[in-house]
Amino acid sequence: FSCYYGTIVSSEQGGTVENVKVVNNIAHDITRAGFSIPWWSGTLDGLKRNIQFINNTSCNNGHGFWIQSPSNENVIFENNILSQNEVSIEIVPEAVAQTTVDHNLFDGAGDAMGTNPVVGDPLFVDPDGADFHLQSGSPAIDAGSPLNAPADDYDGNPRPQGSEYDMGAFEYIGGS
Repeated sequence: FSCYYGTIVSSEQGGTVENVKVVNNIAHDITRAGFSIPWWSGTLDGLKRNIQFINNTSCNNGHGFWIQSPSNENVIFENNILSQNEVSIEIVPEAVAQTTVDHNLFDGAGDAMGTNPVVGDPLFVDPDGADFHLQSGSPAIDAGSPLNAPADDYDGNPRPQGSEYDMGAFEYIGGS
């Protein structure tokens, strides 16, 4: 594995972290968690408010998405692909009510959760070579929500390319 944590949204010294949008990112081969909101002991664990994880791809990590902190308000996890992680999503019980999980693709460990989940192989072009573009026939194509989707994908291609938004960091471009 290349590193212990991927993208973390938190403050190690307390205080409020708010209005953060994590979009079009790729986390792969990470020991602990691809995307997380960790917990810092005692009073150092400040409030995390209005945090969005939208159209990200998490593959072959310890956790795909992990909320350890109970100090959250309005966390959204939407249009993401969670593939071949040891744990797809783990959210501490105190944070479940403050977290929206919607329109995500689940492939591998754990049950699909949230609303409008898609289950299946995302059909990446070459996951072993870290190419997480989608192939034709991927269940992630046209399966995302337009609600919080970014205007462009990881490569800068406009979203959507088809009739609807795709899940994950890459919008499918025909012919691949």
